[in-house]
Amino acid sequence: MARKDYIQGILLSFILFCVRCVDCENVATGTNYTLKSAITGPIELGDWKHNGNLVVEWDVKSAPVWYRLKDRAQLNTDNGDLTVWLNKEDSGIFMAEFQVQGVLQNFERTIKVIDPVTKPKVTCEQNDLDITLKCSVDDPVQALFTWSGPDGFSHVGDSVQITRKQNDDSIYYCSAKNEESVMSAEFKLKDCISEGCVDCENFKTGTNYTFKPAIPGAIELGYWRLNGNLVVEWDVKSAPVWYRLKDRAQLNTDNGDLTVWLNKEDSGIFMAQFQVQGVLQYFERTIKVIDQVTKPKVTCEQNDLDITLKCSVDDPVQALFTWSGPDGFSHVGDSVQITRKQNDDSIYYCSAKNEESVMSAEFKLKDQGIRSL
Repeated sequence: MARKDYIQGILLSFILFCVRCVDCENVATGTNYTLKSAITGPIELGDWKHNGNLVVEWDVKSAPVWYRLKDRAQLNTDNGDLTVWLNKEDSGIFMAEFQVQGVLQNFERTIKVIDPVTKPKVTCEQNDLDITLKCSVDDPVQALFTWSGPDGFSHVGDSVQITRKQNDDSIYYCSAKNEESVMSAEFKLKDCISEGCVDCENFKTGTNYTFKPAIPGAIELGYWRLNGNLVVEWDVKSAPVWYRLKDRAQLNTDNGDLTVWLNKEDSGIFMAQFQVQGVLQYFERTIKVIDQVTKPKVTCEQNDLDITLKCSVDDPVQALFTWSGPDGFSHVGDSVQITRKQNDDSIYYCSAKNEESVMSAEFKLKDQGIRSL
């Protein structure tokens, strides 16, 4: 039986990561979704395409011929309905063409397949009374984070900084939301068990640091500990005995100086005890070893004129993100939502900062969008 054949050419040039989805349906990943064409009359022949690629075709005299999706799709040849168990790659345009009594009928629907957000996880980092709360969901889910708390507190972004009052047991709530779902979690400040880093020194990962106890007199015996764990011990009559850090540390047994090539796990309390002329002397220093921030990377997600900019640095670096832009715009958090005006060429700046360093990146709105060729 003769069948109408046609060739459809589509060429899209994508700049960065922005994708529009106007008048589309949002559907959760992993659900069954039926495209109901509502075709009237008996179908003589038909086909379904996804983003221009043939999925299935059939006619009244023969069984359907599948080109893709066969292992997770079902076709009703009587009414043309196509049911698909959705994956993320199914986002886009489903288009069908049917012949009924010699007349062609067409159907088209655009869908966006979205991972539902998982229950957020809230973590904290404390420095004295300053606390940074960070909210996250499982990768690769994308979400908009909002916070609420006591006295009408609200904030947009995955991280928030607060100053804890004495004996403060306040509860803060983080909500993670996308077009498909929303999930929330609470965090009690009293559960922030980080002891902070009061009167400590900050150092970069991968640098040499020497602890100088400045002990007067000849050391008869001594030891060093890190967070209570024995590092090295020695006496005047024997060589040092190392328990940890030997491959990246040096000890001066004359003055007790300990030099360490610092890793992240070296954060904490270095404590030493020395005996000089039968008298014990002590030394203690608290350090915090920090990864320098890398240059931030800014990406975007666009829905018509609504744009979400997201700023990130390389794992496992922790950073506080701040934004600046036109007309005095400012924001705290790794993501920000803006509404783009017509022919808007504004530039937004993201800064990533920790106690060790700060790095910035710019993002031009004119570089975003879809351009058809």
